[in-house]
Amino acid sequence: MLLKKQAKSGWKVYQEKTAAFFRTLGVDAETDVRLAGVRTHHDVDVVVKSTHVGFEITWLVECKYWKSPISKLHVLGLRQIVLDVGADRGILLSESGFQSGAIEAATYRDERLKCVASATVVRELRTVSHTIDIATREWGLWLPRNPVKLVRRPAVPRGRTRRLQNDEEQRLLDASDRGRTPLLRPLIILAIETAMRRGELLDLRWEHVDLKLRVAHLPLTKNGDSRDIPLSRRAFQTLEQLRADGVKHERVFPVTGNSVRLAFEHLRVRAGMSDFRFHDLRHEAISRLFETGLNIAEVASISGHREFKMLLRYTHLRAADLVARLDSSRSAIQ
Repeated sequence: MLLKKQAKSGWKVYQEKTAAFFRTLGVDAETDVRLAGVRTHHDVDVVVKSTHVGFEITWLVECKYWKSPISKLHVLGLRQIVLDVGADRGILLSESGFQSGAIEAATYRDERLKCVASATVVRELRTVSHTIDIATREWGLWLPRNPVKLVRRPAVPRGRTRRLQNDEEQRLLDASDRGRTPLLRPLIILAIETAMRRGELLDLRWEHVDLKLRVAHLPLTKNGDSRDIPLSRRAFQTLEQLRADGVKHERVFPVTGNSVRLAFEHLRVRAGMSDFRFHDLRHEAISRLFETGLNIAEVASISGHREFKMLLRYTHLRAADLVARLDSSRSAIQ
């Protein structure tokens, strides 16, 4: 009886350490959760929840504090639980390792590629691999090698280069005036002027907008940091007009991400721009920031990018716009 109690205590500590690790990543983690699925109820060791660009993401984490390695059947069992409750991901942690890991990881990769983009799969595999590395280095989990690192990553296509052309910005704004969502026009303008993500715009609260200093504060962003956004004259005037119309909610844009997605799909059809996405406005905004003459550090502080390589994926300078700058710089030297 004493040995059984000690084993249970060790599993509980393992479970709490797992939840604590995910909390350090800035996400919510709750232990011993009972979830209702389509077929039945499931008791899950750790449920991790986070919000990404307005959408809630749920991970199910099973912590196996066993003496024997985890079998393939348990991996497949967790996969079925994930499907039954409609979670986004299942993670299986084992104190004694796995009978086989790379096969399951490769199967997971192939299944996910059927419903999400390859870039999403790469990010998910990276997260799982990092979790296993932390478990082996800091939690005492022993594995001969990280099985996820044995899995070939799918090729990631080149990033989008779509920018607004000619009168397309005005066409978007005119189309928004003809729609049923009055907040769509100011939302588009602020997206272009601030380079903020859709989720950041929808989470923006009036208490974090300083119209005197012309600065908008984002307490929590996608990468876990806070940042301050300088407001251009156009952005300032847009927010000033919204406040003049009367502040009835804590958020500047009291609408859901799904409603914006649906409204923008109808808007781009009315504007004749079916290939344009809302996220392309962020590409447009960052490119315009560089075209105004801001340097890399200044643009990164506004966009929130940590890596220069990722910032370049959002930067699409027009060669025609650079001609005038080349001529002006050479004239100044002469």
